[in-house]
Amino acid sequence: MKLVNYPPEVVREYRAAGLWGDRTLADEFHAVAAVHPDRPAVVAMDGRLTYRELDERTDLLAAGLAARGLAPGDPVLFQVTNRLGSVVAWYGALKAGLVPVCTLAAHRGHEIGEISRRVGAVAHVVEADLVGFAREQQRDHPTLRAAPGSTATAWPCSSSPAARPGCPR
Repeated sequence: MKLVNYPPEVVREYRAAGLWGDRTLADEFHAVAAVHPDRPAVVAMDGRLTYRELDERTDLLAAGLAARGLAPGDPVLFQVTNRLGSVVAWYGALKAGLVPVCTLAAHRGHEIGEISRRVGAVAHVVEADLVGFAREQQRDHPTLRAAPGSTATAWPCSSSPAARPGCPR
């Protein structure tokens, strides 16, 4: 995976202005959740969560992703829409140190396959109606793998969420 290298003078300028720090997005989110635990963090058509609830659920999801064999730095395809479960999955992935790779929910095999090959994605986060599609993608792309103890690379969070740790209840 390639990272953008910024000129050292730009880095110094941004850090001096307080625009860049040393904390990750996940660390920043946790800090906000600690200061404002009862404030709404996400309000969506399919539910809402406070910062405390979102922080707790994303901690659970991060632990679950690590337990399935995903390691910090692993690229993970996100093929989701604007739902509460998508936000939980996003921050859970960040807390696990994963690299979310955003795709469109409307992408099909050609686009997902090309993106998967280019980034070396190891997992594919989808909504419930795309689980079969994600399993098909796994068969054709060598880096997409089932994590140890699982049967697919797809972890949906949009239907029957109570059955999955980390998903909104």
